[in-house]
Amino acid sequence: MEHETSPSVSLGNIKEHTERAGRTHATRWASYLTVLRNASTDHTYATPESFLALPSDIALERRVGEVINRIRTPKLRYIFLVGIGGSSVGAEAVVCAITGASDAKRGTKYPKLITLDNPSSANFGSVSDIIQEELESAEEFAVVIESKSGTTIETIANAAALLSVASRFEGYASRIVVVSDAGSPLARVAGSEGWSTLDIPKKVGGRYSIFSPAGLVVIGLMGIDISEFLRGAETGITEGLVASKKNVAILLAASTLAMIQKKVSVIDAMYFSPQLFGVGLWYRQLFAESLGKKFSGKFRGATCPFPTVSIGTSDMHSIAQLVFGASRGIFTRLVSVDATHRDVAISPHKILEAAPAVAGLSLHGLQRVMRSGIARAYASAKLPYIQLSIPSLSARTLGHLMAIHMIEILLVARAVGVDAFTQPHVELYKKHVRAKMKKKSA
Repeated sequence: MEHETSPSVSLGNIKEHTERAGRTHATRWASYLTVLRNASTDHTYATPESFLALPSDIALERRVGEVINRIRTPKLRYIFLVGIGGSSVGAEAVVCAITGASDAKRGTKYPKLITLDNPSSANFGSVSDIIQEELESAEEFAVVIESKSGTTIETIANAAALLSVASRFEGYASRIVVVSDAGSPLARVAGSEGWSTLDIPKKVGGRYSIFSPAGLVVIGLMGIDISEFLRGAETGITEGLVASKKNVAILLAASTLAMIQKKVSVIDAMYFSPQLFGVGLWYRQLFAESLGKKFSGKFRGATCPFPTVSIGTSDMHSIAQLVFGASRGIFTRLVSVDATHRDVAISPHKILEAAPAVAGLSLHGLQRVMRSGIARAYASAKLPYIQLSIPSLSARTLGHLMAIHMIEILLVARAVGVDAFTQPHVELYKKHVRAKMKKKSA
């Protein structure tokens, strides 16, 4: 049943291909959806698919809420999130979508989220300046350190640098939250130092952890209602696990499979809202790590498309010539938000003489017109595209959307014969990094 937070899909010029792919995989998906429905109530988290049970885990939600309520004081100004990849992109995506595209545009609104992911002396220097020049007490900041394994090199290095500066404040240890696997090296350090700890269920992978403490702590500290976020996710999971032709997760999965069969090399998600860029980055990791493997079965020999993220309409001024003039290997998702809580009318002004057609529109209305025009351009150029629409930007709609996307990826993985929960080749670069570090320290 469609809900007020439900995203909707228009299949653009690939409707026939998508419907054919959906019919081809319907039987296999129906049996897998039964597995996923069982996993969605498994609060023992016995399988990787059990991440679907996170939104309905009231005990976990309560534990996270207690930590948030203790740390989110009226004086809180900065939240320092120390993590990388799945430990940061999900929370950043939700915060960016709800609070705005950047802190610069939020002005003096607090709290502000600052992420330390890449080891960067320039980035850390700015953070150090904030701590030393703007903050007067430990109550004004919170530090959230996230690493599922508890050994992530970048995270541990950034945390050490940050804590060396934050330790100048009395009581700073009470402002630290560690999110990790129970018993990990990081969790053990947290226990010995008296820091707050929250566990990620062992079987829940990093890129599927947005509904766990890995996502919820930061989202809640930023003042976003985690209950609303989780209720939206529950609705998305309920809808996404129904074997129906109207199931958005199935339609998205089927469109991707149809395009893989058409040998597209790139799947671009074009968001008609800068605030959703973070969602695009989160989805890119979800797609790449889950599907970036050798396919089997009917898809043996097919290549996994490369996921990219762009912003409409600004990126059209950068890539339109390539897209329409030279490329035939791109499948585009045009992603938009139906309603905005803060539209701005384009007021009469002499400058409109330079572009009279703009007169009478609002900024959101102009965006809708331009999105429609871009869709027609793709159709005219015979480039594959679909349109995905979100009713509005809220905690509920984002929870709903992210749940749908995760189910979508599981369905694609099942069809192409890969394990959606492993990332064996990620270890390749880490192995060489560790070897370099060991050689340098020798």
